[in-house]
Amino acid sequence: MQLSYLSEPSVLYNLQYRYSQDMIYTKAGPVLVAVNPFKKVALYGNEYIKAYRNKTMDSPHVYAIADSALREMKSDEVNQSIIISGESGAGKTETAKIAMQYLASLGGGSGIEYEILQTNPILEAFGNAKTLRNDNSSRFGKLIEIHFSTTGRICGAMIQTFLLEKSRVVQCAVGERSYHIFYQLCAGAPTTLREKLNLKKVDEYKYLKQSCCYSIAGVDDAEMFRAVTEAMNIVHISKEDQDNVFAMVSAVLWLGDVSFTIIDNENHVEITVEEAAETVSRLLGCSIEDLNLVLSKRHMKVNNENIVQKLTLTQATDTRDALAKALYASLFEWLVEQINKSLSVGKRRTGRSISILDIYGFESI
Repeated sequence: MQLSYLSEPSVLYNLQYRYSQDMIYTKAGPVLVAVNPFKKVALYGNEYIKAYRNKTMDSPHVYAIADSALREMKSDEVNQSIIISGESGAGKTETAKIAMQYLASLGGGSGIEYEILQTNPILEAFGNAKTLRNDNSSRFGKLIEIHFSTTGRICGAMIQTFLLEKSRVVQCAVGERSYHIFYQLCAGAPTTLREKLNLKKVDEYKYLKQSCCYSIAGVDDAEMFRAVTEAMNIVHISKEDQDNVFAMVSAVLWLGDVSFTIIDNENHVEITVEEAAETVSRLLGCSIEDLNLVLSKRHMKVNNENIVQKLTLTQATDTRDALAKALYASLFEWLVEQINKSLSVGKRRTGRSISILDIYGFESI
């Protein structure tokens, strides 16, 4: 902020110098610039929150941005927005969580702020994955709208999600992982749930083993699964609904193992009746016949006539993968709806809100 002459060398030199001192924040006008430290830095917590709230500290920080938004919302009675952008791996999701923690600390008191923070483990489990550049990359965008009462207390919230990367469910590159929940479920499901869902090891599912990557250094998937179920309890997702959620997750995994048998010279197929098909039909609550009808035949309506077309092996495989993606996307949308129902409790429309936009990260090469 104090450079008398802005040039690329001087800016980069100062960023590098500050970064070496663990000063990862600086500003360019109203814009906060953050450089991901890729480690824990002692810049957060109650002491720092108090310091920025009491204005005893004014150096560039996410807390300062959140504090400014809160103050302007109260004084001007105008909704505020915090937009977080950057490349994949830049630290957008962590920055969004830090901003939420500050707002929850200052606007807390109703208990709803704790529920808002507990949405993070759920959304990350079902919407984040390991990529080549980032161990916890958000594969969707989200807008978190936090509502405040006339006294400045958080009284509710709403989450909107955008552009979930459905293709990752059925295919991901070597060295990457699919969505965290698949690995967490396989690692952390208790014995009764494991038997109910007929879970296998992660390296035995076709959708997961194609990338040859099953774990993340320093991350305990079993412990993360327990954190996800605890968060689901906090946002009031019932035990029955949780069981149904994990049944759908298991069904998606097993769908990838459903195989087909060629039945004629034109390469038409039917599903092979074996463990995978039987498990999928049981978890989805349908018959083997219904599953076969969906995966091996296409129904069309032409001039008020219903036409049934048999599918080839390639077409049936594509249909199976499309069903897996559709199931997972619908499950993700349903979870967001349930979270929003929980967060809307006690919400009163005051016209005062702060929105945090954590949008998709794109790689620049």
